[in-house]
Amino acid sequence: MTAAGISVAADPRLGIGGNNPPPTATILAEKYASLLAAIEPLAELADDLPAEFTTPEHIAKTAEIVKDGRKALRELEEARDKEGRPHLEAKREIDEWFSPKMLRLKQTKKNGAPGILDILQGRADDYQRKVDAQKRKEAEEARLKAVEAEREQRRLAEVAAAQAQPIAANAHAEAAKAAAVQAEKSAAVAVATPAEVTRVRSETGAVASASAPLTFEANYNAVDLGALRPYLKPEWIDQAIRAWIKVNGETGELGGVRVYREVKASFR
Repeated sequence: MTAAGISVAADPRLGIGGNNPPPTATILAEKYASLLAAIEPLAELADDLPAEFTTPEHIAKTAEIVKDGRKALRELEEARDKEGRPHLEAKREIDEWFSPKMLRLKQTKKNGAPGILDILQGRADDYQRKVDAQKRKEAEEARLKAVEAEREQRRLAEVAAAQAQPIAANAHAEAAKAAAVQAEKSAAVAVATPAEVTRVRSETGAVASASAPLTFEANYNAVDLGALRPYLKPEWIDQAIRAWIKVNGETGELGGVRVYREVKASFR
């Protein structure tokens, strides 16, 4: 018991650590009890109606329930917005504080000024492309040189063998083998990944390399939509159909689509 005679067990907020507020759900349930009380009666009235309407009275009764239900829904939405507004404003203030700091590092808007990381990424991309192209070019040149050296050494080995110079012939044959090995090593660079070709490690252990993910550019008027059909989500197709209907209405014809008017009940 406390000095006021109220049991701590009955209200834990009065005990140690009791300055913690009750859960948000509890606060809202108490605050909006009158709004919540309007829902169950509507549910009971709805349950009294048959599963299939057969008379104008059923529709009339439904109109009354819908009218009251929309009023309750509107009041709940207004209460939700009222309760959430301070949190949204706080979140907005937090975002506004953090956003410029983050944009200083990396831009997220399409036409915004590039951030530090964006600028460095662009410079690094350009450099790594040049390094990748240069190393592959050098490797191809080295491969061709090694192939030519192998061919020449084999020719010299044949000449030495024809002249009964076994030591020279063997030396040229070994040189041909070494050139062949060098050609294979150079050829491996041509098929190596960009990461293998461009990898650099800093003194502190940071690693920079390159990747070459597949990307594309498209002429949207020429794209084969039929080939993309397995990869189109139904909701994307629905969105395109609705846009087409807005332009063409009921009179247009679209293969695979039946456009019709669907009668639905309305209440006011």
